[in-house]
Amino acid sequence: MQSFDDIEFRLLMETPEGGSTTLFWRPHDSSLVFADGRLPDLGRVHLGYADRFIGHRIAQQVGPGHLVAKSRDLRRIKLMLGKACNYACGYCSQIEHRATVGGSPAEVERFLDSMPGWFDGGADGLGQGVRIEIWGGEPLVYWKTLRRLVPGLKERCPNLGELFMFTNGSLLDLDKVAWLDAMGFTIAISHDGPGQADRGPDPFDHPIAGPALMELIQRLHPQRRISLNFMVTARNYEVAAIRRWFVARTGIADVTVATGEFLTPYDPGSLLFSPVGDGEHRAIGRVLARDFTDWDGLALPTVHQKITGLFTALASHRPSESLWQKCGMDTPKAMAVDLKGNIATCQNVAAEGRHHLGNVADPDGIRLEQAWHWSRRPECPRCPVLPLCLGECMFLDGEYWRRACDNAFTWNLALFSAALWFLTGMRLVRIEGETIRRPGITRIDL
Repeated sequence: MQSFDDIEFRLLMETPEGGSTTLFWRPHDSSLVFADGRLPDLGRVHLGYADRFIGHRIAQQVGPGHLVAKSRDLRRIKLMLGKACNYACGYCSQIEHRATVGGSPAEVERFLDSMPGWFDGGADGLGQGVRIEIWGGEPLVYWKTLRRLVPGLKERCPNLGELFMFTNGSLLDLDKVAWLDAMGFTIAISHDGPGQADRGPDPFDHPIAGPALMELIQRLHPQRRISLNFMVTARNYEVAAIRRWFVARTGIADVTVATGEFLTPYDPGSLLFSPVGDGEHRAIGRVLARDFTDWDGLALPTVHQKITGLFTALASHRPSESLWQKCGMDTPKAMAVDLKGNIATCQNVAAEGRHHLGNVADPDGIRLEQAWHWSRRPECPRCPVLPLCLGECMFLDGEYWRRACDNAFTWNLALFSAALWFLTGMRLVRIEGETIRRPGITRIDL
């Protein structure tokens, strides 16, 4: 990997008394020091500095001309049933693939029979350490397929680490709830809280789905097998208030609320849900930074994990060469596959055209081609929040990439600001550098 160790940013911090001080930040070797050479006190976040970063694995730099095979030693399998959905979310990440024909119940046995040829079964050959995710569209549209697929998966992988599914919850009924519980699913309910109107009808208000959804939450919450997942958009970004909305709606004070972070725009419709201009990004970023230091914002798993992950990076001197992409789909041990055995770049696209990576019938022919590791992007190496962002979507390009990069920067800059506040008790007010993400940008005021 090309060395970026000379990239450094100057952070102007405001003290609680209204004074100022300076920190120097080198994201490629996780180095943060005061102007006088002192290191921040990691004891404030219950950590200490290590002598060196131990055991890191150098990330593969995927990109055109640098192809990466998929392994039989899979640890994350995303099974794509099809892209059909009963909702029409305004910012749907799969909209251009909606016409893709999904798998049928008749294909299930062929798919299950093929698995030993391309999947080694995890650490013990019986699914240990493996997470299998069920994806749509809306997976419950494929109810008959699910009923045949899942028992077969569990028969072949009785020690499966986790069986996971996203659903909008609108097709639930009490029989489906009982079956999902019995099969051992971990469920994520896609719901935008007070911003649900941009996603679709509220399943909580449906006469059948509403009671079933509450039953599912009450069954799975004590086992920590359910979360309510919202997407941050330019219309719905006050994350602490969104979490409080879910607490009030469910009546469960510690209900797990998660977020897919700031919207990644994949089509013209989703661009309408992204901020426009530096002013709107800055205003939203200030709200996010405030909310990330609020209990209800910090309680979001992805927020807490990223902030504590940055502290761990500082403590262990983590180098950027160990940073894989945010989605993890650039790794050999992750695969998105449909019931025909076709491999896709990720679960949000269909295994066709530029996103068709091959078929499980020819494991040696599977290659990831439509992707760029962060080190191959012009913005990422010169981004001060790279260790938090991890390169955003690896396959977008053009205007969609630019807007996705801007959204991710706003989100992760707010996380960076909150992390610095927890670490130093001071507020980040400005970042200066020779180049910040794009040519001509040398200063960012928060």
